[in-house]
Amino acid sequence: AEKILADYERQLKDTSLIRYLQPFIHRARGEVRLAEHRPLEAIKEFRAGDMATDGPVSACPICLPARLGRAFDQAGMPDSAIAMFQVYMTTPYSGRASKPQDPSLLALISERLAQLYDDKGERAKAAAYYQKFIDLWKNADPELQPRVAAARVRLARLADPETPR
Repeated sequence: AEKILADYERQLKDTSLIRYLQPFIHRARGEVRLAEHRPLEAIKEFRAGDMATDGPVSACPICLPARLGRAFDQAGMPDSAIAMFQVYMTTPYSGRASKPQDPSLLALISERLAQLYDDKGERAKAAAYYQKFIDLWKNADPELQPRVAAARVRLARLADPETPR
């Protein structure tokens, strides 16, 4: 992937096109860094991919928090991951339904937030996000149902105050 990006950049000659495409290249490079398990570099690339010389690249207020949340999570920075995922979940955005990533990310981020809050011992928040995940994936394909079942088990344990974390 890195070679493809480098080859693509070498082929670009038009300076206005280069300037326009730079944020998209940074975002792609951020995804590559995540795949390489280099999350701190991914964070830098994602941030660079959100700004152009003349201001924000996109009107999407949930796109950067979703990317940064994934990178912070991979970097082992749960508080930062939670903060970014919360921004993603709570930011009002009329474009959610039309963004292709939201229908898939909403469930995945709900599941991960539940796990992160569960790890911190924040039972109520964990339970709320487990329930949201279950609601979103209750009719998911059979190969995904083990994750839904695991969330149901965890939610049941959280509902019982006598059950230790």
